[in-house]
Amino acid sequence: MANKYPKDKIDELLDRYVEENKVKIINKRPFAEFVTELFEKGELSWLDKSIPEYYWRKAAYEGFHYIERYNEAVNTPILIENENPEIKLPSIKDSIEKLIKDPSKLYKTLEPYEKELKLLLKKEKKSEKKIKELNNKIIDQKKKIKELEDLNKLAQSVYCKIKVQTFASKNCRVLHFI
Repeated sequence: MANKYPKDKIDELLDRYVEENKVKIINKRPFAEFVTELFEKGELSWLDKSIPEYYWRKAAYEGFHYIERYNEAVNTPILIENENPEIKLPSIKDSIEKLIKDPSKLYKTLEPYEKELKLLLKKEKKSEKKIKELNNKIIDQKKKIKELEDLNKLAQSVYCKIKVQTFASKNCRVLHFI
């Protein structure tokens, strides 16, 4: 069914409802009552007659889908794992599409991304520092291993020389007795 109400006006109604009622999710019946009340007060001069309740409550009508998209855009979480419990972030694309005309609401909706980004950058720097420390430890361990291998070779060499000399001197004694 074609939309007979201007999208920008519907968006304004959705935003106004959320702001005035301080809700995050728009329920269809209360929203329909809100719109009817505004019309009766004469605050919707762009309407000739009140928008019927079924426009907002029945899936066959565009109003129903406006509310669904609004709820989805503002409340669709994206889960990010970090040291804190899972942080829910709104979908950027949906938030921009829905709130492009209201920069302050758009900022408030996207503000958690800024905080999470700062947290992740801090965590990344911490991780880089830890990686650098661990790499230095690995280099030190490799040096120690090399020194120990060299020492082991030297010890084996000395052991072999002692063994050879001991064997040679025993053989010499045997020869002296003969």
